[in-house]
Amino acid sequence: MWAVGINIATAIIFGTPQEYSGYGYNNVQIEYLHTSPIISTIIAEVFSHWFNDFTARRYVHKHHGVFEPEIRL
Repeated sequence: MWAVGINIATAIIFGTPQEYSGYGYNNVQIEYLHTSPIISTIIAEVFSHWFNDFTARRYVHKHHGVFEPEIRL
């Protein structure tokens, strides 16, 4: 219920006209505001999947096949 409350509160605050101390966003702008974290999370998950593998392979190659899990990549 916390997430529902936050989403409704932000829609009310951002959708309130500027004359009434709001931000004055329209419905499309509020939709983008709620959708952007979802899209960025998906992009980050897809990118990090291959980038982490690339970084690990590069580390192993530079250290002649030795990989220590304790090393922070």
